[in-house]
Amino acid sequence: LFRTGKLHEWWSELAITVEADVLYLTLFVGSHTLGAITLSNISCQRLAEVDRCLGPLALVLSLALHAIVCWVAMVRMCLLHELPLMCMLRVFCKFKEKGGSSVPHIPLLHSLAWFPLGFFVTVAEMLWRPWYFFAYMLPMSVMGRMHLETVPWWQLREIIVGTVFWCGVIMVVYFANSQQVLRRDPADRRFLLLVTLAFALFCTLMVYYLTVPPLVAFWKFLAQIFVLLFQGAFSLTRPALSVEECLAAVALGWYIARSLYI
Repeated sequence: LFRTGKLHEWWSELAITVEADVLYLTLFVGSHTLGAITLSNISCQRLAEVDRCLGPLALVLSLALHAIVCWVAMVRMCLLHELPLMCMLRVFCKFKEKGGSSVPHIPLLHSLAWFPLGFFVTVAEMLWRPWYFFAYMLPMSVMGRMHLETVPWWQLREIIVGTVFWCGVIMVVYFANSQQVLRRDPADRRFLLLVTLAFALFCTLMVYYLTVPPLVAFWKFLAQIFVLLFQGAFSLTRPALSVEECLAAVALGWYIARSLYI
């Protein structure tokens, strides 16, 4: 990256990824999960026992706080990834320049005036694109009527992440209908379902994080080293590695040897 002059671009992508996909996406998923846990543990009788007014009021305020946090996180992710935003209240739909950054700044309360259209479009594409791939694109490719190598990477990424998500959903549904879960009392059943759902979301997030643009560039860099090493080994010639590729190959070889030894 330094030799090709793309280090600054890669660093900028990494900074955006850390802020949008690590900070705000984690905040969104965490707040959404806490809200779901709160809703799953609702007991009208227990709320009435606490107080006729205090219990429901505390529940509504808690859910409203979770909703506001999720909404602000979605708006910020759309801003950082330059996804479409739709204005709902034009009085508050004004961008402010952020010093030293191309990303505009929206005050916290003004974020509620924007609709994160790009976020919902991206999530919807992630949900339907795997079905389209397995039902149409893959059969057409097998019959020779479509070339999968022409599919853009961003679509392949949506297919990969969406496939992992749907596999998690199928796992949760199958686990929920298994006899081992149905025999348990409602509290244990609810807890096991939440743990299974959390595991499915965790797997989806891991695949999403491993396919972000900065890490894809890193995987491509490592794959190029392996290709050059194998080509040199088969042709019995010295691989044409640069200095940084030699250092990465040594570090990677040491890590693999250490892992195998342990």
